[in-house]
Amino acid sequence: MLYSQEARNPAIMRVLYDGGYVEGFGQGLDSVVEALRQEGHVPPQFEDVGNAFIVRVAGRPPEMFQEAGQMLNEREKQIVDFIANGDAAGVSMGEIETAFGDQLSRRTLQRELEQLVSKQLVESVGSGRWTRYRMRVQM
Repeated sequence: MLYSQEARNPAIMRVLYDGGYVEGFGQGLDSVVEALRQEGHVPPQFEDVGNAFIVRVAGRPPEMFQEAGQMLNEREKQIVDFIANGDAAGVSMGEIETAFGDQLSRRTLQRELEQLVSKQLVESVGSGRWTRYRMRVQM
């Protein structure tokens, strides 16, 4: 599948290409496989079933999460636990502040959240006062 550089439906591909929705023929899957490789995933499995194809992408190995969890300080673990048990859409910094009361300052919380985002355990969604934090991975 990766080595077959042809469109399944050339007419649709031409319309998408002319409209600027795709960059070129045969580049998409190569880009996906490379991005997964860079993130530490095993290569995806491709299955051609005639009129369609199936792509199976495995999650990250469990040991990646265990290692990430071991790299957290106690306060980060508490914040991760709060976010993991929060709303699926994420929790705001204000909600985290309320939950922790006087245990940490706003600046410390910002720093901790930045660390969790950089460790790719938590993702921030939105911007400014509308920023919400949610789990990027399940631990």
